[in-house]
Amino acid sequence: MEIIILKPTGVPKAEVEAHKEIQKEFSNSKFSRDWKGYASFAIARGGRGAGDDDFDLVLVTHGHIVVVELKNWHGSLLESDGQQWYLDGECRGTSPVAKANLNAKKLASLMQQKLGREKTPFISSYVVLHGDVKTSKLSQDEERSVLTMTQFLTLRFESSYKNYLWARALFNPLHYLDKYDEFFKGPVFKPKDYIVDGFRPEQHPIFEHPKKLYNEFRATAKDDPTTQALLRQWDFTALGMELIGEKDRSFIGLREQRVFEYVSERNEELSLSLLRPVARKSPNDVALDFSEVFFLPSKVTRLTEFTHSVLPKLSSDERLILTKALLSRFAELHDLRVAHRDVGDHSIWFDRPAKVVLSGFPAAYYPEMKTVGAFHEKVKVEQSTLPEDSQESHAATPYRRDVFMLGALVHLILFGEKPPKVSGVYEWSIRAEDPFDGGLNEFTKCALSKEPGERFQNAREMLEAFNAATARKQESIIDLTAFDAYKAATRDRDYDETETMADTDETWFFKSVQNDEVKIVKVWFRVAPDSKRPDQAVRLLSFLERARTIKGAGITGLPKIYDFGLSRGSLMIVLEWVEGLTLAEWLSYKPSLDECLTAACSMLDTLERIHSLEFAHGDIHPKNIIVKQDNCLVPSLNGVTYSQLKEEKRWDKYYTEQPRPRTLSEKKFKTLKRASLNSPSATVSTPKPSRSGGSGSLSKTSSAAASPAKAVC
Repeated sequence: MEIIILKPTGVPKAEVEAHKEIQKEFSNSKFSRDWKGYASFAIARGGRGAGDDDFDLVLVTHGHIVVVELKNWHGSLLESDGQQWYLDGECRGTSPVAKANLNAKKLASLMQQKLGREKTPFISSYVVLHGDVKTSKLSQDEERSVLTMTQFLTLRFESSYKNYLWARALFNPLHYLDKYDEFFKGPVFKPKDYIVDGFRPEQHPIFEHPKKLYNEFRATAKDDPTTQALLRQWDFTALGMELIGEKDRSFIGLREQRVFEYVSERNEELSLSLLRPVARKSPNDVALDFSEVFFLPSKVTRLTEFTHSVLPKLSSDERLILTKALLSRFAELHDLRVAHRDVGDHSIWFDRPAKVVLSGFPAAYYPEMKTVGAFHEKVKVEQSTLPEDSQESHAATPYRRDVFMLGALVHLILFGEKPPKVSGVYEWSIRAEDPFDGGLNEFTKCALSKEPGERFQNAREMLEAFNAATARKQESIIDLTAFDAYKAATRDRDYDETETMADTDETWFFKSVQNDEVKIVKVWFRVAPDSKRPDQAVRLLSFLERARTIKGAGITGLPKIYDFGLSRGSLMIVLEWVEGLTLAEWLSYKPSLDECLTAACSMLDTLERIHSLEFAHGDIHPKNIIVKQDNCLVPSLNGVTYSQLKEEKRWDKYYTEQPRPRTLSEKKFKTLKRASLNSPSATVSTPKPSRSGGSGSLSKTSSAAASPAKAVC
């Protein structure tokens, strides 16, 4: 018995193994050894609803043709409501029984059309479960069309064959195998398109795990070739079946997804530097040939390739910037108590000048999940030996392990090569040629110390040491002329103060009404690029670039940016003021389900557009969303905040103090104070008296929208 796979590449390993098992068992029986199968192909469907009808296996027997739909599912309970199937409560889509039946009818129609009725036998269909589903509760009709692999293989016995394929045989299809070969290999059919979560992988992997545990492929969205992803195809048989069970598989296979979710809940900005899963997977998805897909930002290059293609072209200053960006990402990761535990040039992606993306977290440690323990050596990719691998040390921690490997990568980025190895372990040594004149010797020596206790405690400490070692050098890195393009077109005194939102020594946020346009003006005092504070200068430039991008994007659902930039020793941004209710207030009026759905869709559409720019909002909550009177919902513009310029991890993104009336003497004092802070000779127009008002940002409506709303910034 032979099964012909029209195109073996791209077919999931579990499906290939199923084909091999069927071929072996049927070949060993005299009753079925002459049968033939055609696997993994599709029929193109034109016209309305165009697409492909995929076939897993078509089996030609001596009396019938059987369309087989293979399902490699694992779980406790498989249920059906007559239309949808659910595995342990999770929807698995439309009943595959219905799909198999429809495919059988389409194949019969096509065979009659191309081969004639005399060569078209009775065509049956079955769904074959070749995974491990403990119990099933399907409808009576579905039960008759669903077999386990064990049951399906009994077709090789005549008695079982007659039980499952009882329709009268019109002729022996095996007499026409030559015609069927021409038919199935002809232009009507094509190899089945291997699509995972909407993405089509390339034919050849871009990375192979050293122990064959998984391969990684570049993939493109089937409906948009410009959208790229990284597809990781696991082969858990590489761990040895005696060492790993279903729970172990999901514990390892879902680890990167779980790290992403853990980080995104605590630091959304950092989560943008991790690979984001395209679809959330559950433990039941993690079969032996589990596939997972991650969005891959455009233009990023894996460090293994970056080292040869881009790194040689970088100047010393550019290498310092890249190193600092790398250490910053790991510092934030360690701040969340996440240790990578497999740091290497396979798990770092770069784009000039300072974009860093991290991947390869299957061996990671974080507080809410125990380590991979005994599987660590088989799971990790980086095969370098650390000093603590051969001798125990109480000072050894997952974070210091990361520090050691980061030291090797920093050496690679700065000098174009990793440090030399002595007895298989990286070891620091003085370089004869050093573009940094030995300024980073102590830093690198500490990171690569053989004694874990003598290394930096974590990446945060490592980053601080790097900043100290390169402080003078970084002053020359910052090009202050880059800020010339970010001068505000207006000044704060060009706007009448209608209502004060916040007024402190550091900030001044106020509402302004001019020519029937309501705006909110936000000013941060004493903000200017400083070559002696390169960290803050880089963050300030990042803020200005982000503001420019969002202003130019014109995203519906975000407040319009009228002006932004540096102004007389201050940073200013002028936004559209949006009237409405906060989402929390709006929900208190109990809007209808349709209104809620409209509001949710509006907000998700806006956030999707923000994320397409690779920005994060950073502070989504019901008080930061405004429901407008025009049935539109949008979040406050926290995506363009000055928070990233502060030293603290998080500080007030927006001040939302309630306005209060101020005396004339207070107003005069504030006016004089601002004038002295910004320009000794500046003249500032006297603010108009405050008055209560509405709000600013997203949207949806109901009768409640006519009610007064609090100001939200």
